[in-house]
Amino acid sequence: MVGGFVYLTPDEQEVCDVLPSGELISSLEVNRVFGKRFPRTRVSSLLSRLVDKGKLVKARNGAYYVGRKTDAFFDYKFGLALAGRGAYLAFASALSFHHLITEKPGTVFVACFNKSRAREFGGRNYRVIALGRKCIGFKTINGVAVSTIPKTLFDCFLHPGFCGGLTGVVEALESSKLSAADWMEFEGYLNDFASNALKQRVGFIVDSMQGELKPPAAFLKRLKKSVSDSRTVCILEPFLRRRGRFNGVWRVLVNKEVV
Repeated sequence: MVGGFVYLTPDEQEVCDVLPSGELISSLEVNRVFGKRFPRTRVSSLLSRLVDKGKLVKARNGAYYVGRKTDAFFDYKFGLALAGRGAYLAFASALSFHHLITEKPGTVFVACFNKSRAREFGGRNYRVIALGRKCIGFKTINGVAVSTIPKTLFDCFLHPGFCGGLTGVVEALESSKLSAADWMEFEGYLNDFASNALKQRVGFIVDSMQGELKPPAAFLKRLKKSVSDSRTVCILEPFLRRRGRFNGVWRVLVNKEVV
């Protein structure tokens, strides 16, 4: 390296030119691209040299992340690369990205369509959570695919364990300052994907925080109507003891005070 410039040999540059930025690639994929142009041992040598020169990050044997560790969003982009196409930063990681919580989570959470998995790399934990057809509602900011604020809140209500429990959701709600359009987007996810119990949980919390959140007047009215025929008693924190006060408006057993 001279004056910050990294010299690449012609062969190294040729390999670099075909690598997809921000994705996880395997040495086998590179072998297929070059065919007989480079033998396998040559490809492995070139990839190792590109790691040494900071052009790649070795994720595991035979697998490489195309990017630099010095990237400000490396942890996020690496997690997205592990999950594959169509994935997005989610749950506590998305809350942190949007500055809705103050503490940066120790695990990078990513949502994908069809395969949950966990990895550890470089002292950092990565969790990929499969959401199926709920894997929607994200945009790209600074090169990072991340759920929108309304979708982040919906995902956190859906899986509160990935954001510090309902206490974490309440903190994020207080910080979110949702606009009328945001409330409409959030309501759309509830209509499309939420069970009655989830709607009751959301309704109880938003109703209890009306003064701080100032939701549109019709939001709670429509949400209440959508569960009016439900005989379900929603347990506010499902994994805690089923003991506490009963809220008859939303048919919620409040077994933990979160608001």
